[in-house]
Amino acid sequence: MSQLFELPWMGGAATHFYRRARPAADALPWGTLNASRYAPDLLLSVRRAWTEVSLNEYRAVASFAEVVRCMAEAMAPLDLLGMASDFIADEVLHCELAARIAMELGGAAPLTVDMDRFAIKADPTASAKMRLHELMVRVCCIGESFALGMGMPTLKLTSHPLIAGVNEMIMKDEARHHRLGALYLEWAVEDWDDETRERLARVTEETLADFAPFWTGEASPVADGITSRGFRVDHLHELGWLESARAQPLARRVAQDLLDPLARHGVHISDSARTTLFG
Repeated sequence: MSQLFELPWMGGAATHFYRRARPAADALPWGTLNASRYAPDLLLSVRRAWTEVSLNEYRAVASFAEVVRCMAEAMAPLDLLGMASDFIADEVLHCELAARIAMELGGAAPLTVDMDRFAIKADPTASAKMRLHELMVRVCCIGESFALGMGMPTLKLTSHPLIAGVNEMIMKDEARHHRLGALYLEWAVEDWDDETRERLARVTEETLADFAPFWTGEASPVADGITSRGFRVDHLHELGWLESARAQPLARRVAQDLLDPLARHGVHISDSARTTLFG
């Protein structure tokens, strides 16, 4: 059943212990965004975009909780399990930061979510290790790595100190999350046979298909620093976003690059899948 995406806050002791674990958020220059500088249509779009980021980071909280559970069930290395466990708090912080940006710009956009179909979940019919293999490919090798690949070029263009501070904080965490996938592959690949690699290739294809809207469709052309929707490109960059003419080819390159580490471990998607995904 769908419900409105909302983020309640308890305060008191819960906030104290949460802030003790992730204290950096309060040092950011909150209250410095001047929403009146931006066109109303741009504000609506960006508020929705940051709300969607918050929603996706909330999904990542649940996804990493599933990763940690499956790591324990598969008896993954204890230090790797400890590393992954810390990422749940990272994603909670990312969710908070994105929501606060949306509020600074005038409020979150109303989004609904079906919590029963919300997070990435392991296949209950698979073995413990296979469940973990699939989750690691979906969450770290693709999801977190794609976010890092898209976020770093965006960060270089972001000019507002608050937006830059939020994005820098998130990207530092995403780099560690990406690293978890690489470390996991080093450990797990010794047990892989051809059947496992073929199954993970299908998982890779399915996951990338979910990301394909980032690089497909018609990009909005830019003329004299203005997009066809009438948005100033410098304002987009201030607010932490890329114009589609820049974002779409970047997303395609990032997604294609994600295939290389998997291929080095014997996970190859088919030529027909490449054509379907990337043309």
